[in-house]
Order: sequence, then C-alpha cells, then structure tokens
Amino acid sequence: IDGNIYILQNNGSVVKYIKGSQDIDFSLKNIPSPNEKINLPTKIFTDADTTNIYVFDKKLNRIVKFDKSGDFIMQYTLNGVEIEDFIVNDKIKKMWILSSNQIYEIDYK
Repeated sequence: IDGNIYILQNNGSVVKYIKGSQDIDFSLKNIPSPNEKINLPTKIFTDADTTNIYVFDKKLNRIVKFDKSGDFIMQYTLNGVEIEDFIVNDKIKKMWILSSNQIYEIDYK
C-alpha cells in the first residue's frame, strides 16, 4: 500500500486500486521475451517510499521490477541461489534476498 493498493493475482497480473476504485487501465507490461509472463507469482512489494513495484516469480527464480505505471524496468536473479523471499529499501537502493537461511544484499541504482 502506498496510497494505492496493489493485489498480486495467481495468473501473474496485478490489480491496482486508487481510493477504493480499481484502475482498469493498470497492468504489468513490456516484460521482454522469452519470459514475458510471471509464471508463479509469490510476492509483491511496494510502499510509500518505494518508486517501483517488485514481483517475485518463484518458477523462474527472479524478482521483476516495474515502475508504478506497470512498465518493466529490469529483473534480478542470483546464479545458483534459490530465492525464498526478499525486501527492498528504495531510499538507500538496497535489496535483501533470503535463500537457505542466508541473506544476500544487492545494491542497485
């Protein structure tokens, strides 16, 4: 929740609500092929201090980053590391990824 509410659906789409009304024009878009679909959506993250939306695709072991308009920005993967969970602090441009009781820290811009 960042003033808006984003709900991750089982099919990989995200529904956005603004002041209680669904934004029917919102969708996640422009994910490059061949993996242009979120296959196994597991978690969504954003908040009032975060300028982006992050979606964890467990099947492809990646975190996909979108701007708040739903446009694809990039994706994060860790070679040989199975992602279990993540958290983002956009103010300091860091992401922490949990895998097998280990935490990996990623700096990004």
